[in-house]
Amino acid sequence: MVLYYTFMKKTFMKKNLFVRKAAAVALGIVMASAPLATAQPAMSLGSAVPAVWGTPPEGAQQIVTFGDSFTAIGPIAPGNGEHTENGYQLKPTCKKDTRNWPHSAAQATNKSLADWSCNGTGGMMPLVELPAVVEEAILAGNIGPGTERVVIMYGGLDTFQWVDVAASIANAQNLAPSMMQGVYATIKNRVAQAAPDAEVVIAGYPEMAADDRLCLINPVPDQPAALPAPGADLIQDHLRNAARHAAEANGLRFIDTLELTRRHGTCAPKPEDRWVVGMYDPAVPTNLTNHPSINGSMEIGKIIGQELYR
Repeated sequence: MVLYYTFMKKTFMKKNLFVRKAAAVALGIVMASAPLATAQPAMSLGSAVPAVWGTPPEGAQQIVTFGDSFTAIGPIAPGNGEHTENGYQLKPTCKKDTRNWPHSAAQATNKSLADWSCNGTGGMMPLVELPAVVEEAILAGNIGPGTERVVIMYGGLDTFQWVDVAASIANAQNLAPSMMQGVYATIKNRVAQAAPDAEVVIAGYPEMAADDRLCLINPVPDQPAALPAPGADLIQDHLRNAARHAAEANGLRFIDTLELTRRHGTCAPKPEDRWVVGMYDPAVPTNLTNHPSINGSMEIGKIIGQELYR
């Protein structure tokens, strides 16, 4: 175990130079942009090549996606399964499943894809991690002339997103521009610099709860066991509302994935209709508990793909 951590530390120090630079720049430009949703374009890092674990596709891609584990649905178990793709950024949690919604959306629309999603995005470095990863994608050449859509499903692990959720619940969103508005302003400006014809789109999270109920333990396939979850709908709705508000404050299109996946949460009667699963649901294949299922991710991708090119 000691040798393992020593190896990881040395590898991290060698490969993390770009990530630290990107995060530092992202921190500066996000903090600068936070008071105003119309922040000035961020400083470029130049032509440095990012340090990555996996190899991103070569050149600009038509769709480029970012998100946490609801997007990546990366397997927790080590190894490389048939549908496992290594992440492009330097994090050990960045394995992705090629049946996730970004791949499904790209297949449904016949578009090329660079999927920069990663389990845990926003949890390790709230506020600055997402712009840093976008910067990596720009420097890798994946966001550039020819990119059509940059799609982000984000915020569940970012502390500052939950500040916006609290403001939304209190109906106080318009009191002051939020930090998340600054994040999306930064990303919008950087994408515009790198890919002038690309559209940045924010996608909300899919449904998990319904009617203030969650079905976390479903031992019988066609009889989901509903548990009362007071306030679940409120939180779910305002997580959506806060993300939509931050997007619209920057003139960005918002895909209401929550509304588009109604009745496909943990309590949907049929296993194939449970696009998000709870803690135990053996009839529904999934990589992660309390996350989109494999089938659910593919169905969500079809919906998002259709919305992207509507």
